[in-house]
Order: sequence, then C-alpha cells, then structure tokens
Amino acid sequence: MKKRLSIWLGVGVLVAGFGGYAASSGEKKNGVLVMLSTVVTADLESTILTSGMVKVRNEHTLFANYAGELRNFSIKEGDKVTKGQVIGNIDMSDVSNEIMDIEAQITIQEANIARLSKGVEPEEVTKMQEQLAQHEREYQTTLKDYQRTQSLFTAGVSTQQAVEEAKQKLQTAESRVRVAKQDLLLKQKGPDKSEIGSHEAQIQKLNLEKAKYEKQHVQSSIVSPIDGTVLSMKVKQGKYLSKGEEILTVGDTNDVMVEAGVGESDLRKIKIGQEAVVSGISLGGNSCKARCRAYLL
Repeated sequence: MKKRLSIWLGVGVLVAGFGGYAASSGEKKNGVLVMLSTVVTADLESTILTSGMVKVRNEHTLFANYAGELRNFSIKEGDKVTKGQVIGNIDMSDVSNEIMDIEAQITIQEANIARLSKGVEPEEVTKMQEQLAQHEREYQTTLKDYQRTQSLFTAGVSTQQAVEEAKQKLQTAESRVRVAKQDLLLKQKGPDKSEIGSHEAQIQKLNLEKAKYEKQHVQSSIVSPIDGTVLSMKVKQGKYLSKGEEILTVGDTNDVMVEAGVGESDLRKIKIGQEAVVSGISLGGNSCKARCRAYLL
C-alpha cells in the first residue's frame, strides 16, 4: 500500500539564509560547508504482510435427498459444470415400481367406471329376463316338491329330514329369484352414480400418491445449482447414499476472496477499496491484484 507524501527539506533553507546574512555583514566567519539539493516529492511505501485462506464467495454443497445407490456420477474435482446440469442420479428403483403399481390400480378403477357408465343394452336385459324366468320355474318346481313331501310326512310316509331338505331347496330357489329380480331392476335403472363417484374418488387418491412418488423420482437427480467448478467430492460412483449425506461442493471460482488476519496496529492503514497484492504457491510464483472490501475489528 502506498501513501504519497510531500516532504520539504526546511533545514537547507535555514542554512542558506544564515550564509547570506554572514556575507552581507562583511565579516569573515569560519563555518561548516553545507551541500544543498533540489526539493523533490517521492512515494513512501508501507507494506503489511499477512497470510489467509482463499474462499469462494458463491459455493453450494449438495446433499442426498433420498437413500439409494449413486449412479451416472463420473465427474471429478476441478471439472466445470453449468447451472441445471444433471451430474448424477440416486437409484430409485423402488419408487419406479410403486409408480407402476399405482398406474395399474388406476387402470382398473377406470375400467370399472367405464363398465358402470355404459348404457343398457337390450340384449343384456333380455338375457337377464330369461335367467329370471328360469329361476322362477325352478322355484315352482321346488315349491311343488316341498308341498308333496310335506303331505307325505303328514300321511306318515315321508320323514322329517326329507321335509327339511325340501324346505332348504325351496329357500335357495326363492333366494335366486330375488337376486335375479334385483339385478334386472338395477340394469334397467342404469349406472349407479354413487358407485361411479366412489371409483372416481379412489382414482384421485391414487393420482396424489403417484405425484408424491414422481416428485421423489425427480429429486433423485443431482443437479448443479450454478455455473461453476467442482471444489470437493465426498462420495464416488456406486456408493449407497443415506438421506442427507453430503455429495459434493460446487462454487464460482471467478469470484473468490482471501480472509486474512491483520494486527490491530495496522488496521488504521487499511481502507475499503484499497488495492492489495495476493501471491502464493497455487499461483505458481505469480501475483495478482485484489481489492479490500471490508475488514473486521
């Protein structure tokens, strides 16, 4: 650091004035020979030597968002990266399988809605009417068998067990008729809106779950947040990462600073914006200029 000073040599002027006075008095005096010189200005330089740590002002450390094996990770320290560049991935096979399973469930629900929403076809109604008629004929047959068995039991020819078996067959036939009638009525009525709504709600729930897994799948990519240089790496290709584990640090090496300690007595010599010279082994014996931005008391 330099501080420009103008220092005038006042001693020479005084000696010259004394010599002039002696000459004017006419007296011869013995004195000391004095050499006079021209007044000049010069730069006075004051240097403060200190050491410090070089730091990147804009740097980012990346961590694993999820647990998994590190893949497609081939960069090394010193490599240049660009903002948004995918520099690795965390294997999320389990998440991919979950997404496929959810998609299959959604397909089933959509098929159920399509089936329920389909209009009533005359051929299908006719078929169900024929089935109902068949069940009614079977019911009439079992009813006659039951009545005949009951008469034989009253006459002492049949047994109580035979009556119970005939009664059971009659009840089964009656149940079939009742179910067939209900199915026919529902088919003629058309799709059940409440049932369709239930399937639609299930699809909505599945889509939300799918979105959650898709977000995890996207976040499994390791992306550089800035244009910069890979400063340090903590892991290598193929390592199984834990959630939150440090992966690497990337920074902008075009904007660096040196943090150095300065003695209290030298602080008054430093001003913000003042130039400084930085040198070191990493610069290969060369030096570069820097500018003081701030200092701590």
